[in-house]
Amino acid sequence: MRISKFRCAQLLGIDEYSFDCGRMNLIEGDNATGKTSLLESFKAALGGGNLARLWRVGSEDPPEVVLELDGGALLV
Repeated sequence: MRISKFRCAQLLGIDEYSFDCGRMNLIEGDNATGKTSLLESFKAALGGGNLARLWRVGSEDPPEVVLELDGGALLV
């Protein structure tokens, strides 16, 4: 089983972000651009983290992470 799409919203430094996952993905960028936020969202979605801890400061909406798996199955 493979993750085909990723979406997260309202967590840490990320308002909303999504992308189609390839066979291999590179996460790079300048300091304070959301790389760690992105990795923490994957960790929370896969059961190794706490999504409530990632709540974006000032947001009234709860954080959300959606991983779409091959075949259309969703992991929220």
